[in-house]
Amino acid sequence: MSASKSPQLGSEWWIAEAAKDEAGVFTTRLNLRVAELRAEINTALATFPRTPEYFQKILNFMRRAQAMEQEYLAWEDSLSDNWRPHTVAWVDQVPGGDISKAEVHPGKVDMFNSVWIANIWNQSRVSRLFISGAIVRCAAWISTPVDYRTTPEYAQAVRLCVDLTTDIIASIPYKLGWRVGEGGALKKADYSGFADGSADGINSPRAIGGFFCLWPLFSLCNTDFVSDSQRNWAKGRLIFIAETFGLNQAKILSTASVPHPFLIPFSLISTMILIYGNSSNFVSRQ
Repeated sequence: MSASKSPQLGSEWWIAEAAKDEAGVFTTRLNLRVAELRAEINTALATFPRTPEYFQKILNFMRRAQAMEQEYLAWEDSLSDNWRPHTVAWVDQVPGGDISKAEVHPGKVDMFNSVWIANIWNQSRVSRLFISGAIVRCAAWISTPVDYRTTPEYAQAVRLCVDLTTDIIASIPYKLGWRVGEGGALKKADYSGFADGSADGINSPRAIGGFFCLWPLFSLCNTDFVSDSQRNWAKGRLIFIAETFGLNQAKILSTASVPHPFLIPFSLISTMILIYGNSSNFVSRQ
């Protein structure tokens, strides 16, 4: 998905041996289909001439992406309570005022029944960010030279992506070891003994939690619909993961700025269409 390439051998091949957990397998299958669709859209935007016939084909791509978004919503509605995130706290401000070092961003804090469930939710949320980007790129291609930000698709993307980024941010403290302690108060993880992998117990952090944070945090850093505060906090969490969990790639990701194989910020869409016409030069690099 990150390279805008269709998975080789098709999406079904990649999940043929997956555990028969329908809730988890469903999202994996849908995430792979998103990767396939983005690859098709990239090729189309790079090669299609601007004629009525091809306008209709781009519209069909956009409708497919919108249908996938509805599938994600249907999946969420189908989940039992054990699978759902639960908001356990609301943070009003950060002590000390340095958002880059804060362990919790102002706003809600969600808890999950397992790190695995939290990761499935965030993988789906990032895929939905990709879907929104694909829809807006199609809308921009169709509406050029009119400003794509006046389209209903863009307005919908703004509302959706703001909610998705808020939900991703709310999940990060749980992935990094925060839990609800006695009396319902939030309790941060004790990292002592973690470096040698000897920590035990449900409240002890694992490197897997930090690893599962990398993709959603990096995606947040490279979308348009996060505030400066949210972006600085996400970069700070990547640095924290590198220094605390020993995942050095997190520090590299914290300094990356819109690397081209990943998310394409919506603010670049109109520029690339005006410069490259059908976006062929830009999209071919993806």
